[in-house]
Amino acid sequence: MSFFLQLVVDGLAQGMLLACVAAGFGVVYRSLRVFHVAVGAQFVFSGYAFYAATALLRLSPVWAIALTLLLSLAFAQALEFAVYRPFARKGCAGGVTMIASLGMLIVTENVIALCFGNEMRTIPHPPVPVVEFGCVHLTVLQIAQFLCSLAAFAAAGAFVRCSRLMKAAWAQGDDPGLVRTMCLPAGRIRATVVAVGAALVAVPSVLLAADTGVDPHDGLRWMLMASVAVFFGGREFFWAWGFGALFIGVMQSVAVWKLPAEWAEAFAFALLLLGLLVFPRGLFG
Repeated sequence: MSFFLQLVVDGLAQGMLLACVAAGFGVVYRSLRVFHVAVGAQFVFSGYAFYAATALLRLSPVWAIALTLLLSLAFAQALEFAVYRPFARKGCAGGVTMIASLGMLIVTENVIALCFGNEMRTIPHPPVPVVEFGCVHLTVLQIAQFLCSLAAFAAAGAFVRCSRLMKAAWAQGDDPGLVRTMCLPAGRIRATVVAVGAALVAVPSVLLAADTGVDPHDGLRWMLMASVAVFFGGREFFWAWGFGALFIGVMQSVAVWKLPAEWAEAFAFALLLLGLLVFPRGLFG
């Protein structure tokens, strides 16, 4: 039983990281109606930006995080101005934009692999203390990952709920012509949406880079899990994306209790597929 509880807690910590990536995917999809495949590129780019800042430039963690956030925001805006906005102006179908987004993911991963190599890179750090909560053991980094991701997710949720620009972005997702009709600043709305998404993705990317390292080919896996979390929770509600992510994290972790580790993701996705068959609009859609 203690082993099962340990797996659940580990899954919650992993799921909270995924919740931020799912929210980064979801705000773009919900507001701009773009299947944001490039969220995987954003994830990989942020991780390697932090790796370069710490392992290569030897910056302190605070300055490395600040530089990573600035570079991540710049990357997101470059993606918006170079890909998403031109396609939106031409009125291209969502499938065309999704293919372009997939192309950005492939290009980004391959450029990073060309520059840093295909193998995983780790950031040297001293041994991490372990904290015991009864029969549950967590590293300090795991606790930091959960708390920082939870804080980022909650802050983004509050911003989405209270910001006029994000309310306008949400309305634009329901009716794309509304922004033009009401003469709202469409450019500022789009820039704000992608900035929020980039900041959300940067948080777990940096936390994982500091813990387990970076892999240039991790983007696709995180994009798939994030998109499934959004659709499983309910694509219309911000907080539902967090629920979907936590569910995925726990199911993947608990699966190794009875199944080989390589079957963990397959088991979790099979459950999610069954859930979507029963609830096509998501649990809270």
